[in-house]
Amino acid sequence: MILPIVAYSAAILRIPCAPVTPETPGLQKLISNMWQTLENAGGVGLAAPQVNRSLRLFLVDSTQADEHNGIHQVFINGHILNYSTDTCIDTEGCLSIPGIWEEVVRACSITIQYQDENFNTQTQTFSGPTARMIQHEYDHTLGKLYLDHLSPLRRRLLQRKLQAIIKGKVSGKYPMRFK
Repeated sequence: MILPIVAYSAAILRIPCAPVTPETPGLQKLISNMWQTLENAGGVGLAAPQVNRSLRLFLVDSTQADEHNGIHQVFINGHILNYSTDTCIDTEGCLSIPGIWEEVVRACSITIQYQDENFNTQTQTFSGPTARMIQHEYDHTLGKLYLDHLSPLRRRLLQRKLQAIIKGKVSGKYPMRFK
């Protein structure tokens, strides 16, 4: 089932998420619905708070952006253990903030510990576009948005566009939930 994506200003996007347990009700169905939602929206990553669930869960599909090291993977209870000191600048957008794309500085590589769909603990290092996508989605589970990485001046310059999103004055190709 395709779920509506919550729009910028929804309180759930600013709340650190709760851990996921094997007993979390409807977890496998939620993951399946999130994959369908991500595919329908044409995105590369989706975090549970974006579909109105305050859970430390996100998906990343970097297979098209990173043909050699791309992944199609679920991350449960992720925790980034290490950020490289080398940084990379690239343009980011967010399904919860449609129509706004900004350059963001992120670590070029990261090491993350997480649980897979079977709750097996994994520790992996990622670099390039995949590392960027993981950092973006991981931030969602902490209650952060990519806008938080922008300068205060740049955020002020985006206020008109952000207000339009808050008021629901955006057209998207996927269902959205405003407030």
